[in-house]
Amino acid sequence: MKKEEEMTEASALDEDSAKKEGSRSGTTLHANDVLCSRSRSINTHPGNENYHRLVKSKKCIYLTAWLKQEKHLIADSIIFNIPIGDPPCWFLLRDVKMGLWH
Repeated sequence: MKKEEEMTEASALDEDSAKKEGSRSGTTLHANDVLCSRSRSINTHPGNENYHRLVKSKKCIYLTAWLKQEKHLIADSIIFNIPIGDPPCWFLLRDVKMGLWH
């Protein structure tokens, strides 16, 4: 019984710290989320499709940029141009052991 209480307290602390840090974790995925994985199955997730469309639109500019600074600015513009929706977009990694996205 004590372990269950400790786990509950730990998960509550994790959720609180995640809210403070501006992150989230869990099993619920939203259409705006970009899923980071090597699996091909994530390519059809709506958030990944939007992200790939945005990357593709910047590809020519990125490839013609000579300076590293320019390439960084282009990469930053991709991140900042991801639509802010409701719910907001998150870049998530999957914890295989826990089965959760963080």
